[in-house]
Amino acid sequence: KFIAGKYCIYKGSDRFCPKGLTFGWVFWSDNYNNDDYDGYVPDGTRSQLTFTQINFCCRTDGDKDEPILLPTQSPFFLLAYESAKCQMVKWAVASLEWIYYSTSGLKDDQRNGSYPYNGGTMHPTIYYCYYQ
Repeated sequence: KFIAGKYCIYKGSDRFCPKGLTFGWVFWSDNYNNDDYDGYVPDGTRSQLTFTQINFCCRTDGDKDEPILLPTQSPFFLLAYESAKCQMVKWAVASLEWIYYSTSGLKDDQRNGSYPYNGGTMHPTIYYCYYQ
């Protein structure tokens, strides 16, 4: 069960987002010939030559300062939504991490629905909240 808050997760291979989470995506024009991927990757579309689309499921109806209850037996990540601030989680300490993605700069990047903070910009920086 996903508790009300403000955070995103990568969409898995299921047809729909889990109940209470809203779907969204970002499309980045890469146009690099050295793109590569392997192993488990988030739901979306990838071309090793031209573009990447990543799908997300986001919870957008809560308050980041109101701690939510999630299983904390093992460390996990949530993606920051609406700002680079992490959603508070009961009994967990969060640290903010980030990855900068260099896109082609062709201004044909697109976005729709709900997606992580800054994910819909050219050359996005995605903020990851690591909980332990």
